[in-house]
Amino acid sequence: MSDSALFERNFIERTYPNIVSDMSIAFAELVANSWDAGATRVNISIPQKQGEQIVIEDNGSGMTDDEFRSRWMVIAYNRVDHQGEYIDFLAPDNTKLRRIAYGRNGVGRHALFCFNEHYTIETWKDGILNSYEISVTGGDSAFSIEKFTQSPKLGTGTKIIVNAVKNLPDANNIIKTLGYKFIFDPQFEVYVNDIKVEYHNTLTPDREDTVNCKYGDMKIAIY
Repeated sequence: MSDSALFERNFIERTYPNIVSDMSIAFAELVANSWDAGATRVNISIPQKQGEQIVIEDNGSGMTDDEFRSRWMVIAYNRVDHQGEYIDFLAPDNTKLRRIAYGRNGVGRHALFCFNEHYTIETWKDGILNSYEISVTGGDSAFSIEKFTQSPKLGTGTKIIVNAVKNLPDANNIIKTLGYKFIFDPQFEVYVNDIKVEYHNTLTPDREDTVNCKYGDMKIAIY
């Protein structure tokens, strides 16, 4: 029997309940990962049927095997401590750019467990494609690498594949959510099922109501 502390199989679900149950939060966190990788484009494919593949691919910096294991596979990885507050990257025209990182507490990767307890991540850098199959395990680790392979590939980027088993996202709702949160930088484009996510500068409330309080009637709009 191990002398070290062990993880319950549902550790991630109990520790980060919102991120593994709310699909809007899940996609926002996953796109934030691409932003923090210096990506200028993210392509998201959302299926029409439950059980089919969700695919998220970006043209960010990618990760070496060492970087993946020391970042992705570390619970509560602190990006600012290890990589700094800013991301320096090149635009498609090789212009040097800088942006502020979203990531702070290393929970974004757990958003994939909103859809399934297994997923595949491919990340390439320095001419090498690293492919991992990740699963919720429990015991010595909250999640672990079940399979790892390497092959040649030029360029940089990351691709995540997960089957929509637990939840099936609605593409229109995801487009709306991402439009509220991210699309303010012309150097960052997000596409959902080949539809470009545009910034919502005219927001329509989902619900409006009037509440009576001691200061009089107060109008409330919920977005």
